[in-house]
Formats: sequence, structure tokens, C-alpha cells
Amino acid sequence: MDIQANAASTRETLQRFETTLGEIQQPGLFACSGILNTGLPGITIPSLGPLGLPLCEAQARQLIGICTRSTSSSTTDNAASAPWELPPAQVLFSNPKWSETIAVVVGQAKHGLGVSEHVGIEARLHKLLLYENGCHSPMQVTEKQEGTFATLLIQLPSIYQGGHLIVCHKVCCSISICLSA
Repeated sequence: MDIQANAASTRETLQRFETTLGEIQQPGLFACSGILNTGLPGITIPSLGPLGLPLCEAQARQLIGICTRSTSSSTTDNAASAPWELPPAQVLFSNPKWSETIAVVVGQAKHGLGVSEHVGIEARLHKLLLYENGCHSPMQVTEKQEGTFATLLIQLPSIYQGGHLIVCHKVCCSISICLSA
């Protein structure tokens, strides 16, 4: 390819990029949050049966008995501070309206993140996490499946209060959201 053809290709690419940037209707945030006023998901763990929410201590212990410690966090602390996790194949949602709820949440997240309405986004369960008192999990969002660009966290009803979710993008930006029952 000669220099003139390369320059023309570069100009064309830059023009397409500029056109695409011009189509952005609103700036997006790197994180957004909200409160779901909806029914419960109806979580069933095949080896345990339906889970009551908020989890009672006995069910939490049963759930921990089939979970493993999360290894996807980037923590260098004691492994005992990591949350427990269960893979998606072991988590079923029996509430038929739960998928509608997730669709609404995804729509709200798209808007908050500044993603165009005509862009298709699908939410998939990556894992169920269970945090005990003292657990923490510094994580880095990575592409878990092809096309992953964000992580959707849903805190289920709990009898416990407190804790924080701190979301950072680059070094200088952060949002702290207090989690409570």
C-alpha cells in the first residue's frame, strides 16, 4: 500500500470515528445505581431447594457448604476475607417475572452509562456471591465473556446493614454507595 492510499484510509477511519462521536446524545457515567422495587427472584439451588430472602443463618451455612471461596478478586489479603461463590449452573430463578425485572434494570443501566438505545445488551449471571461479615473483594472488571463491557451487581435483601461498594474508574474517580438492608 502506498503512502497516499494509507493516508486516505486513515482520513476515512477518522471521519467515521468523528461521525460516531457526533451521534453520542448524552455523556455517560462509569457507574450508576438504583433501588429495585420489585418481587424477589425466587432463587433455587438444586442441591438445597428454594432460598428464603433475606437468608437466615442456617440457609447461609448450607449455601456456604456448597460454595467455594472466590478466586476472581484481586485481593492479596487472607483468602478468608474473600466472599463465597456459586457458579451460574447451580442457580435457578423461579420467579417468571425476574427476567422482566432484569430487562428494566439493564435499560436503566444503559441510560445511566450513556449507551445508545439501539445497542443490544444482554445480562448474564456470572456467579452468585455470598459475603460474610468481614468479607471484602477488590475486583477488576475484566472481559469474562466476549463482548463484556460492564458488571451488573444486584444486592439481594439482607438482615445485615452497612458495608460499602466503592466503584473506581482510573485513579481519580470514585463513587461510594452505602449498602443497607
